Amino acid sequence: MADDRIAVLAADLEALKVEFEKYFLGIEKRMPARERERVERAIRRHVPGNDAVERFRHSNLVQRLSTYRRYWNRILRAIEEGTYERDRFKADYRAQKKAEQKAEKPSAAAEARAAKTARETGDEAAAFLASLTGGKPKAPSGSMPAVGLRGRPVEGSEGARVATPSGG
Repeated sequence: MADDRIAVLAADLEALKVEFEKYFLGIEKRMPARERERVERAIRRHVPGNDAVERFRHSNLVQRLSTYRRYWNRILRAIEEGTYERDRFKADYRAQKKAEQKAEKPSAAAEARAAKTARETGDEAAAFLASLTGGKPKAPSGSMPAVGLRGRPVEGSEGARVATPSGG
């Protein structure tokens, strides 16, 4: 009778091992935590009798459970740290696909949107520079507007002035 009980516990442990492998492969989305707890509790609660064979089989079962527990915890830690080989392969594959998509030439519509945005930004910058120079025509490329430190006019700029927080 006790021999049958240990055989059932061993079968439960093997089924739990299969469930964890499914989880690690990504087939199952949830870790079999409840099943793990149930099997561990059942193995701990089983008290072998005086038979040496039964005690041996029970201690063997406890050692297998301990080995699996260390293995599962090591893999779970690797998954959390992002160093699990199967997950790294998937992540590298996804990153490679994303890089390939970025490397492809952008569509004509995307290029047109980018050119339009650049023109609008350039127009806004030109309007801002014109407001700094007092509405005068845009200065030649490479020269600065006629505004000195703290908004003081630069010599020959006909009193161009920009307000400053210090009022200076």
